Formats: sequence, C-alpha cells, structure tokens
Amino acid sequence: MSLKVLRKHLGVIMKSITSMGTLREYIIEQIKDPEEAEAYLRGALDEYAEYRDLEVFLLALRTITVAQGIGFLAQKTGVTPQILFKILSSQRTPRWETMEVLFKGLGYKAAPKPNVPTVH
Repeated sequence: MSLKVLRKHLGVIMKSITSMGTLREYIIEQIKDPEEAEAYLRGALDEYAEYRDLEVFLLALRTITVAQGIGFLAQKTGVTPQILFKILSSQRTPRWETMEVLFKGLGYKAAPKPNVPTVH
C-alpha cells in the first residue's frame, strides 16, 4: 500500500473516530461485530504473550464486555456484574479457571497457538 493510500485511509479513520467521540467509543462500536471482537481479543492475547502486560489484556476483555453488554456476560456466566467488574479491574490476577469462564461467556475458548507460523 502506498503512503498516499495509507494517509487517505488514516484520514477516514480519524474522521470516523472524531465523529463518534473517543477512541474507546470507536473501538466499542467496532467490536460489536463478532469477527472484529475476535480479532481484537486475538491481538490482545498476542500482546500479552509478547509483553506479559496483564492490565492491557484485561482492558481488552473489559472493552469487549462493554461492547457485548455486562448483563449479557453476567447471564451467560452466572457471575454478577459486580464480580465481573472486580475480575476485570486488573487489581488482582484472575485465576485460569476464571478466565476460562469469561472466555466461554464471551463465546470463545482458550486454545493453544503455535509460536511460529507453520510451513506447508
């Protein structure tokens, strides 16, 4: 992609963001689409795998939860909204079992991914 085309796309994105308010609002609107939410979560997992920044990963989960609705996730997981906010607050590290419950409630499952691309 040429620099000119890239600048044009960036301009369109920035106009969209400006008209929607904050970047967070823009992201929330985008990840209401299940495919976008999956890509966003995969990106957050990749970042966590590389930098081990749990706070950033939990922020991504909180954002997806807001986009899908905290009530929806509470209903799917059987966990109250108050407890969900505590889990996702990054004030303490959630247990693996808790993360599995959240993933399942959001419609995902935790699955291993190879570190290097496979060659076919």
